[in-house]
Amino acid sequence: MVKDLRNDVPAQISAAVPTVATILDSAGFRCGLFSANPYLYGRFKDDFDPAIVERTPATRLMDSALEFIESAGTSRFFAHIQLMDLHQPIEPPESYFDFFPTPEAGPRDARHKEWGFSGGEFLDTRQFQDFRTNRLALYDGALRYIDSEIGRLVDALADLEILDDTLIIITSDHGEEFWDHAEREASLGGDPRGFYGIGHGHSMFQELLRVPLVFFGPGVQAGIVEGAPISLLDIVPTLLGFLGVDKPDVMRGVDRRKLVAGQSREISETTDVFAESPAYGPDSWAVISGGWKLIERVDGVVLLFDLNNDPLESIDLSLENPHQVRELRKRAMSLRGTLVAIQSTESRALDEATKEQLRVLGYLE
Repeated sequence: MVKDLRNDVPAQISAAVPTVATILDSAGFRCGLFSANPYLYGRFKDDFDPAIVERTPATRLMDSALEFIESAGTSRFFAHIQLMDLHQPIEPPESYFDFFPTPEAGPRDARHKEWGFSGGEFLDTRQFQDFRTNRLALYDGALRYIDSEIGRLVDALADLEILDDTLIIITSDHGEEFWDHAEREASLGGDPRGFYGIGHGHSMFQELLRVPLVFFGPGVQAGIVEGAPISLLDIVPTLLGFLGVDKPDVMRGVDRRKLVAGQSREISETTDVFAESPAYGPDSWAVISGGWKLIERVDGVVLLFDLNNDPLESIDLSLENPHQVRELRKRAMSLRGTLVAIQSTESRALDEATKEQLRVLGYLE
């Protein structure tokens, strides 16, 4: 199966699966959703009030979130804030557009907002190198902008005298590639857009799967940097544990409070982490276990990497280690079998306003 998010409407969450907002609303929390990602429609909005979902800059979205937090007063609240300013087209405020100047690469302009150079035939040219330098610097400028907005959130919580009682979790749904594996992706092929090396949603390499996860607040041990792998599936069980709310039996993921509180080295390098279902190209999955990583695609592509000795995933060891491939495949199949239950068979059409926002983001043609 070849995936193409431009034509495929994402599956909805099954009605049998409780969302974090549903759980916390039942526990007496006020829940607000503030997202610049138009794909958060349908059940994603359930039990959020307000539920603001529109392509808009971080400042406007944070303004709405801060208004919600102030209105909560002494009530317990949960605010889900999703900023999209790092997504193409990257359009930070003017002061951040050239926040990191690159005089050696020439002037920065509107073309650097887009992915650009989607093919690897340009990789050896000075034109491409200058474009990449500016593109990375613009991305960093947008990241600095987001950082300032998160800082504004922290300052507001302090002014309201609730910072010490508020748990803040910062993460990302995926990373971004800047031609890290362009040559290998070009040789493998399969992206229906003809892209390789840039953006996201098309591969299972670490630059897309490895994302930051930050906990800050009561019960969190400051200064801990943990490199062992954990899953984004662990975030909600850990959050519920901190809040004293029971985790539903059907919810996957593990409560990692002991690790976050600095009380236990409960996560080992043998913890399995699983990812699947890219947005573009042959359906595929990846599993990381014991420092090894296996990527497998439905078109027969198999890649094995030793992340401890090859963190940039440059040397495929699958032919030399067939036993390791088989063992990781067994682990992946076991994990994969637990994921289908969250998806609903119901499809929900996108309205025209949502479609237009997704076209701007490059998801629809």
